[in-house]
Amino acid sequence: IGSYLGESLELFGDILNKSETQFLIISIDPYKKYTHEDDDSADLHKIKNIIEDIYFYFIKNISLKSWRSNILHFRQNSNEALNLIKKLKISCDFIYIDGSHYYNDIKNDYLNSKAILSIHDNYKGKICGDDYEFSRNELEKIFNDSSNLDKLLKLNKDYIHINKKNLKTGFHPGVTRFFSEIADKIIKTKSGFWYLE
Repeated sequence: IGSYLGESLELFGDILNKSETQFLIISIDPYKKYTHEDDDSADLHKIKNIIEDIYFYFIKNISLKSWRSNILHFRQNSNEALNLIKKLKISCDFIYIDGSHYYNDIKNDYLNSKAILSIHDNYKGKICGDDYEFSRNELEKIFNDSSNLDKLLKLNKDYIHINKKNLKTGFHPGVTRFFSEIADKIIKTKSGFWYLE
């Protein structure tokens, strides 16, 4: 979920192509101009103006792979595509979430992904993703004020910059907020990569 230029897809496809004769990668990305009125992020404005070009680079990059016939791309928003996958009764062994980082979007992507995850006998597929830079507990140590932190996490922003306590970085508030609300055990790495245990 979230294909952008296709770098992750190329990596996963190359790995699968070395060891598997039959596999299907389902890619989901609408390649549309996102409009979140209350998010004035400069990065989002830049991407919004070149998103159609990014889509054509994605198509070109994937078309050069020897396993290009093993990919199915849904140019739809993830909610629509995941619901279609559910209706088709397709289950997935591995789901990588790196689409929209807004709270409602990561929540929908995660919950819809859990619904299509392969689970049978002693086998359970994997769900993972990117851009979980800080857990709520880590942010509480930085901000020392949970009421201000709550307000910050509820802002409808894709990304927030931090400049506190000699720390210049940033994080995706929707991702942090969603994972702080669920009981599932999410393992987070220092790089921001995460997975469902």
